[in-house]
Amino acid sequence: MKSFRSYSDQLLVALDGTEYFSSKKIHGENCSHRILQNGATSYFHSVLTPVIVQSGNEHVM
Repeated sequence: MKSFRSYSDQLLVALDGTEYFSSKKIHGENCSHRILQNGATSYFHSVLTPVIVQSGNEHVM
């Protein structure tokens, strides 16, 4: 972890969002949903993923 710290001892955290489940049939009470252009409903779950990064380093935490 120490090698990921910047000169001012800070960590850089990148955020990315993604959907990890999507269905037009299967859904539960906690699913998000959207109405598609054809009128069908699409149910989905999404997640925000934080990752510790460092400029010039191909590895992340």
